[in-house]
Amino acid sequence: YPERWTPPLQSIYKVNFAGSVFWDADACGVGVGVVIRDWKGEFVAALAKFLPELIDPSTACFFAVKCAIEFADECCFSHIVVEGEAPSTIIHELQSILEGPSPEPSTARSLILREAKGRMMQLSSCVFSAVKTSANVAAHKVAEYARNVVDEQVWLMEGPDFLIDILLA
Repeated sequence: YPERWTPPLQSIYKVNFAGSVFWDADACGVGVGVVIRDWKGEFVAALAKFLPELIDPSTACFFAVKCAIEFADECCFSHIVVEGEAPSTIIHELQSILEGPSPEPSTARSLILREAKGRMMQLSSCVFSAVKTSANVAAHKVAEYARNVVDEQVWLMEGPDFLIDILLA
C-alpha cells in the first residue's frame, strides 16, 4: 500500500475517505471524513459528517465509502479514485459488489452498499484503492473533526485550518 498521498492522473479527482467510531462521553457515533484533491494535489472539497449511531468499524468504513461517492457526485466529479485505509479485503469486496449485482438490502452493510452502487452508477469512472494511514491523514483528521459536527460540514475550494499543514506536506 502507498505510504504517502499521491495525485491521481490528469482530469481525475482523488477522494480520500476515513471513518472513526466514537464510543466516549463526548460523542457516540460515527465520524466520516472525505477530502477531494485534484491531479495537481490541490484541495478541492472536504466533508465532515457525523452519524449518531453505534455501528461496528467495518460497517463504518462502508458508510464512509458511501459518503465519499455521494459527495464526489454532488460536487459533479465524474472520474474519481476512492481511496482509504481500509483493509484490502474491504476494498476487494467494495469493488466486486459495486461492479456486480446489487446486494439484497438485508443488513445495514448491504443497504449502504446498494445506495453507494446506485450513486456510483452515475459516475463515468470510479476506482477503489487501499492506502496506509500515513497516506490518508487528511481524511482521518476530518473524520475526527466530525465529532464536533451536528450533521455535516462542507468546505469548498479552501480547506479548514486544521488541514493546512497536511495539505502542504
